[in-house]
Amino acid sequence: MDTQNPLAKVTSDVLDTIFGQEPRFVRLKRKTNLLKAQLLAKRLAPRERALRDSWSDGMKKVLGSKNLILWETLLRQEGYDDLEVIHLMKRGVPLVGTPDTPSCYEAKLTPATITEAQLRDSAKWRRKALASKPLAMSDDCFGPLEDACQEELDKGSLEGPFHSEEEVTRFLGHDRWCCIRRFIIQQGDKYRPIDDCCECQLNEGYSSTFKLRLQDADYFACLAMDVCRRVVSNPSRQDLKGWSGKCLDLSRAYKQLAILPVHVDLAVCLTHTKEGKPVYYVPNSLMFGSNAAVYAFNRVSRSIHFLLSRLLILPMSCFYDDFPILIPTGEADEVDGMISELLDILGWEHKRTGAQVLLGLLNFACGYYHGRALRYLCKDLITVVTGGSLDGRALQVFCDEVKQTLQNTPPRVLKLSSSQEVVHLYVDGSWEDGFAGIGAVLINPATGVGRVWQGVVPSAIISRWKRDVSEFLICQIELYAALCMRVHLADFLYDRKLILWTDNDATGQCLVKGRSPSPSMQVMVKCFGRADIKQPCYLWIDRIPSSSNPADAPSRGEGESVLKLAGASRLESFPTLASFE
Repeated sequence: MDTQNPLAKVTSDVLDTIFGQEPRFVRLKRKTNLLKAQLLAKRLAPRERALRDSWSDGMKKVLGSKNLILWETLLRQEGYDDLEVIHLMKRGVPLVGTPDTPSCYEAKLTPATITEAQLRDSAKWRRKALASKPLAMSDDCFGPLEDACQEELDKGSLEGPFHSEEEVTRFLGHDRWCCIRRFIIQQGDKYRPIDDCCECQLNEGYSSTFKLRLQDADYFACLAMDVCRRVVSNPSRQDLKGWSGKCLDLSRAYKQLAILPVHVDLAVCLTHTKEGKPVYYVPNSLMFGSNAAVYAFNRVSRSIHFLLSRLLILPMSCFYDDFPILIPTGEADEVDGMISELLDILGWEHKRTGAQVLLGLLNFACGYYHGRALRYLCKDLITVVTGGSLDGRALQVFCDEVKQTLQNTPPRVLKLSSSQEVVHLYVDGSWEDGFAGIGAVLINPATGVGRVWQGVVPSAIISRWKRDVSEFLICQIELYAALCMRVHLADFLYDRKLILWTDNDATGQCLVKGRSPSPSMQVMVKCFGRADIKQPCYLWIDRIPSSSNPADAPSRGEGESVLKLAGASRLESFPTLASFE
């Protein structure tokens, strides 16, 4: 993780207040700001009703619960730097065209390649082409897709259903409307509908004018490190010794934003029944798959982050609809309630504390902050939770493994004393004419001193793999090389930042995802993950072309040729794992 990213000014100001003021002052300030928002909401109620009366029926269904005048007033009072986002919410988000460029973002123009007029002129023929070709989906996807559409109908995000083009034309009042095919994908325990805005060329009609600024896991790590530094610098503040975290999650994300009414006809959703018959829905809210939705929602979520930070004095980050928060432990429960209260006043739907289920907690536990040791368990538990089964002895073994892993996996700790240097480890394997070569190169840019390893996979392991997967062993060999080096260098890599480079896609993918469909590779993935239990490191896995991989030479028995490049003084024997033989 990059813990050197600068914090946003609003976040730094919040930390200055928390560490610079008495806790009772901070608590009183939060309560006062919340009370002011409540009183202001009552005073602005007539204006809120007038604004809602000016909207179309579709916009009312999406935005009817929101107090946008209150939101605007608070943003202006607090000096927000992107006030144009207010007009974006009030009038609806345009799906095509060129939006404004907020001064708070870095300008970056990606121009549209088709105009709105061209989209409408060709709409009829593109509709016929899309409607005549139902997407190939497995039978178990049709039910969840229909359920997802019905849920959006119930919440006012869609209008319909319409069972012919003629019905849609009558509803819209013209026939120059465009349609977007909707399909569904499974993500863990739930299905997510996706609207293919690329296929229908809708995204080609949108010009983005600025570069998104996302506060990802690196940003949150930087926030945590800043808190640590301040705690160390303020030893007398016993009330700030312990901190707790939570992740605030807005519900339905894009579906809480309305489409510009004159653009709803550019994004009519098209699905097909199991029998292949088309079904149409006219959207009122943004869809998952639209470029316009991405840029508009990020501007809106940034404004929510700003208000929560300023009014409730919260150190937090913002990543799309997720808001990771840090707060002194003694204030956590009270502040949690205040967050929900403020969002309720503004009218933003959000997931409340206590609503998480086992699988959601597991998905969080499988994330970065608990290392990779739990990740390989996620797929098995998802299978059980979503209706699968593990019988008899297999269930007992699985439960014991989960329990042991949870008990032994330490919390991921960010240390002020951790090395900020990044080391690079390149691994490679070769499989030619029965020769299973493996090689690795370690490069440390900070010291200029590296190491090179060269060897072969033990014949006993090769024989066992052949029984499992025949002769196509290159993926197993390359993953084995990565596993051996992770275990061998565990002490050296402890608490360091490591970029692991591989030129084998299967190796990279299964290490990133924590699972593999191949039993022999899944065993190695588990072992790789277990290295994080006792000796975690900050690991990033990336791909390198074979022609650029310095580990290619030692994997072919030519390690001497890269000693100078790596800054290594000698060629070392590749460390193998006796437990695999």
